[in-house]
Amino acid sequence: MSTESPPPEPSNPDWPPWVRRIVLPYLTDYALWPVTFAILAHIALLEALVVLLAWRSGTPLAIGFLIVNILVTCSPARLEWRYDRKAGPVTMTVVLMWMMTAVVTWWGETNGYF
Repeated sequence: MSTESPPPEPSNPDWPPWVRRIVLPYLTDYALWPVTFAILAHIALLEALVVLLAWRSGTPLAIGFLIVNILVTCSPARLEWRYDRKAGPVTMTVVLMWMMTAVVTWWGETNGYF
């Protein structure tokens, strides 16, 4: 009789322990949502700058940087789909961040701030 536990099944992946301990509480605990919103607002401002840079300059470097930014920010949603097989708080956070980015980009473009 073996006392070793069987290895985890590769077909059932899970979030790394540091994500469960550090990141996911900010998305699931209501008391931490103001902190999450403040972080997302800062990210949306930076993303808006990238979008406007690609929109106004139209250079291949700016457009490439925008594409890389989109892929990097959407990768947590892809991982959530792989781990949980459903759209959850991580996907909703990514969607909220891009909605905030669209609003900030529109506001900056119409008012000439960027």
